[in-house]
Amino acid sequence: MGGQFEPTDCEPVSRVAIVIPYKNREHNLRVFLYNMHPFLQKQRLKYTIFVVEQVNSDKFNKGKVNNAAFIEIIQKPTKNFTLASDFECVVYHDVDLLPTSYMNLYTCPEKRPKHLSILVGKIDYRSFYPILIGGVIFFKFENYLQVNGYSNRFWGWGGEDDDMYYRLDGTRLGFDRPSNNTIYKMLRHTTQKRNMKRFKILKEIKNKQHDDGLNTVNYKLKSIFKYRLFTHLVIDVGQPDVN
Repeated sequence: MGGQFEPTDCEPVSRVAIVIPYKNREHNLRVFLYNMHPFLQKQRLKYTIFVVEQVNSDKFNKGKVNNAAFIEIIQKPTKNFTLASDFECVVYHDVDLLPTSYMNLYTCPEKRPKHLSILVGKIDYRSFYPILIGGVIFFKFENYLQVNGYSNRFWGWGGEDDDMYYRLDGTRLGFDRPSNNTIYKMLRHTTQKRNMKRFKILKEIKNKQHDDGLNTVNYKLKSIFKYRLFTHLVIDVGQPDVN
């Protein structure tokens, strides 16, 4: 119940909180859940899948959703969740990406963040720009705190993942990319409207992560419900600034 699993015949290899930032992707979500549970269970992981859904704004703000998820699941877990100490790391996972090999290991990183979605089928299995850091990324909790989470300023498609690259670089934390087996299939979906201000915002906030992120996010938790295949959090992240 709640998208939780723990192996009964051995100690789990890792204990992972899997966060799916979500808005209007019902078909993708069904396909994702159908494929990911067998994949994760075969790796002998203890895990919970959290679908964190944004409401009340047409423009998606993935950074805000991810920050709200970290606070609700890791920093102040309630009676609805297992204790945060039951997890070793959090992975932020796009709902339209599926791993193609069981050798793509979803174990927690040892020291610093781990980026897995390097090669994606829709783009001919090539990393299409050097600062690519979106899609599937693992954080130890202290690493996420060190970079102050994601920026809250990016509404619409694009920007928040590039900013995360600069946060990891600016704090000298960096990240790892496994060299093999990290190939993903991208599920078909309607392309979101691009954030036309993303490059301007990136320039404005570069190296200013302490003023924008986990410590400044505003949101309201509207509801929590445990379905069989996932735990559903509904988050109101407000509306974008008019400027």
